[in-house]
Amino acid sequence: AVYLSCLGLGVITLVSYLVQNFAIRLIGGRPASIIGSTAPVLTTILAVGIIQQGLGLQEIIGLFLVTLGVVTLSMEKLRHQSWKRSQ
Repeated sequence: AVYLSCLGLGVITLVSYLVQNFAIRLIGGRPASIIGSTAPVLTTILAVGIIQQGLGLQEIIGLFLVTLGVVTLSMEKLRHQSWKRSQ
């Protein structure tokens, strides 16, 4: 049973890497990294929703910091695009 679990975990990891590489080719590195950086937030939402995992202060602060980082990256992208248009 342990070997089957390890094999399943390996397959899931491989598929996630393949999907990430496909996303980078499809939409570019910057947007893919912004979307990828939301993974901790999405994981927490799923943990709370599916297995009723509780959130402590540390998790809430972490979610806030990740969200702040994603917003900062997104704003930088918008600022960069508007700067290119003005040139």
